[in-house]
Amino acid sequence: MGLVTRLRAARRITVPIAIGVVALLLGTALTAWTVVGGSEPARTDQVAAATPSVPPAVKTKPVVLRKAGFQLQVPVGYSVKQQQRTARFVAPDKDVVITAGRGSAGALARANRDHLATVRRAYTKVEAAESQATRVAGHTALITSGQATNSAGVRIRFVAVVLRGGAHNYAITAYTARNSDPASVLPKVNAVVNSFELTGK
Repeated sequence: MGLVTRLRAARRITVPIAIGVVALLLGTALTAWTVVGGSEPARTDQVAAATPSVPPAVKTKPVVLRKAGFQLQVPVGYSVKQQQRTARFVAPDKDVVITAGRGSAGALARANRDHLATVRRAYTKVEAAESQATRVAGHTALITSGQATNSAGVRIRFVAVVLRGGAHNYAITAYTARNSDPASVLPKVNAVVNSFELTGK
């Protein structure tokens, strides 16, 4: 699965999360959008240097979070740890950590605030850009990028996606080292986020 994913509405789109990750990794503003078959204007000048012309294919495996009611495609080789309604995926070299799970109840904006509050509790010196409304895998979503410092004093970057699926909210957050290579990280994060699918629970 590459950068472009088929959505349920039979449209093909490079989801804004992709651009968010590039902006996040490069420390640029979250303003670039690339949409194929959608209504948003294409702006690729800010990411052309960071995104390979032909993104590498990412081999994935399905991970079903039965208690949370959704599934994701996770890159092969990533460790998977599930606990109740959440899961944690870690790259073999630990350059990417992705968490996913059920969000708090209520309006999407509230769930987004609650999720960002958990990030602020887990990390210090959190700096987050303003959340942007978008759609991910056919669902209404809010995306937020930022930087933080972990318990080891290492500066990291993150991108958080909180989306509405059916009667519930869900959160997917990717964390990476500040100096990670976006050409390597971006396709893997996209593979996970773009694959979000409800399982009917």
